[in-house]
Amino acid sequence: MGMRERKTAKDSGRKFIAQESCRLDGRLGRSGCCAFAGEVAACLLWFGAARANGYRALGEPECQTSAEPMSQANAPAAEIRRDILALADACVLCGQCLPVCPTYALDQREAESPRGRIVIVQHLARASHGELGADLPALDHCLSCGRCEAICPAKVEFSRLMDLSRQLRFPGRSSSLAVRGILAVVTRPTLLGWLIRLTAWPVQWLPGRWMRIARALRAPLTVFTPSLVSDSRPAVILFAGCVERYAEQTALIALRRILERLGWQVVEMPSQGCCGALARHAGDAAVAARMAQTNQRALAAALASHTVQPRYILTLSTGCHSDVANTLGQRLPVLEAMEFLLSHTRLREWQFRSVAAEVVLHSPCTSRSTVENGLWAAEEILRLLPGLRVQLMPRQGCCGAAGAHMLAFPQRAALLAASVLDQFASFPEARRCTSNVGCHLHLQTLSDPSTPRLQHPLVLIDEAM
Repeated sequence: MGMRERKTAKDSGRKFIAQESCRLDGRLGRSGCCAFAGEVAACLLWFGAARANGYRALGEPECQTSAEPMSQANAPAAEIRRDILALADACVLCGQCLPVCPTYALDQREAESPRGRIVIVQHLARASHGELGADLPALDHCLSCGRCEAICPAKVEFSRLMDLSRQLRFPGRSSSLAVRGILAVVTRPTLLGWLIRLTAWPVQWLPGRWMRIARALRAPLTVFTPSLVSDSRPAVILFAGCVERYAEQTALIALRRILERLGWQVVEMPSQGCCGALARHAGDAAVAARMAQTNQRALAAALASHTVQPRYILTLSTGCHSDVANTLGQRLPVLEAMEFLLSHTRLREWQFRSVAAEVVLHSPCTSRSTVENGLWAAEEILRLLPGLRVQLMPRQGCCGAAGAHMLAFPQRAALLAASVLDQFASFPEARRCTSNVGCHLHLQTLSDPSTPRLQHPLVLIDEAM
């Protein structure tokens, strides 16, 4: 497309967007007074930890933290504005992203589409956001699902654009008190572990969705004794992250058993922490960079303390994969666990036991980042199991988890999850699987307690071996 045609397309698109953005739809919005009160009560649970970790309350003056200087975290506003405008300029406003955007499908408003959000962040970067009015919350509603990037003919880096816009709007902190409190907890694995252990106590006093999340997390925590590392077998490192190490313990243990059977051993990386995706999506670049440095130090310590050098780092949750690869990929190749099992082990040759069951497989938005040959590794592996009937959900829309989106916008998240839950309900006796911990917790909290619990696909693979 030439420069003249591109300018014409942009001008036409802007006129259309200006017209569409005037139509304000009030059927969805922020929670009412009762929901807000519940939100405040839930946030108070995390407030002490948040204050201890350097987060400030709303209205407090900014304080200089002791974090190390980082180009991304400490980028001045002028530099962020330039980056936003450069990224946004790649968009030709063609509108091909609208049909695949879950929030546009939900609201049918131009501001809730990728194209509309690009226009909004351009106004922000030019310091002309006073005219945006009611459209500003649309930036917070973005799920960062990546569906628009996958279809964009101009290859706009939309997720990066959203991250920068949040840094510009909320310099030095995350977008909401709830997210800041959660980040304060996930950066402290010991504190997170104790809070999750408290879910064994009665949780009826928690606000609704927090009580459901606590119930979803409630599970006996297994103390795993690492096996001795032998020089005779190849080794990998498992990245378990923050919440995942507790919410997906069954899957982590299953993966260890699978690797053991296939001749691989696990080298421990005990000081690892959160991958940083939650902080990055919230616009808190300083916390994301600090988490990245923590994991880099943990990897260096693990490599220095073992005579056996691991060959790969494996991620269990697809939502963590991209951030782990960006942080640690320069030291070791980072692979999603099921992709690794297919491409670097003899799993295809394994004689599995017959599994007389049916499974509904949910495909997270982030699963696309690990696909190189057009097939999703989890689906390919499950179809290797004899007797197992695999029902793959159509990859339409997002379940609404999207990091902290399910906590910041619970009503919207529940509406987005409805189609996924309906597909699960159409197979009432089938087992349910997903490979992303955020989707797992979100969908489990909204599911009927009498229905089968969600599992990671690795659990089924382990049972069939």
